[in-house]
Amino acid sequence: MDLEPAALELTRERTGDHSQLSTHQADLAEYEPPAADLILASASLPFVPPEHFGTLWTRLRAALNPQGLMAVHLFGDRDSWAHGDSAVGGMTFHQRAEAEALLEGLEILQLEEQEFDGSSGRGPKHWHRFSIIAGTHPRHSEPR
Repeated sequence: MDLEPAALELTRERTGDHSQLSTHQADLAEYEPPAADLILASASLPFVPPEHFGTLWTRLRAALNPQGLMAVHLFGDRDSWAHGDSAVGGMTFHQRAEAEALLEGLEILQLEEQEFDGSSGRGPKHWHRFSIIAGTHPRHSEPR
């Protein structure tokens, strides 16, 4: 799902002819997710404006089935797009405590904070990112 038709076309081109792939043009801020065992949002949630982020986050958590997993990226407040000359308006950035608060009630399997300099579709930037994997129910491995 993407708001930009060009991004959807690029996705279809890169994945080839796979009948199980479906693409949808939609505004993530207004997305009503169906029940899911896995919610994967790789570097997409930060593009939801702050005034819509909380509602979307609530919808995503509500859609997660028991024993479901959520794997997402959030952008941190030290990301170069969060401030200064390279700021990008309409995006949501989080401090670590805010990211942790979003995960309350979930089992956190990974919460990795990363900072690095790299490239983006807009050129060079400083990345501040939280890589998160969390689940709705504790997972206990059975002895083998």
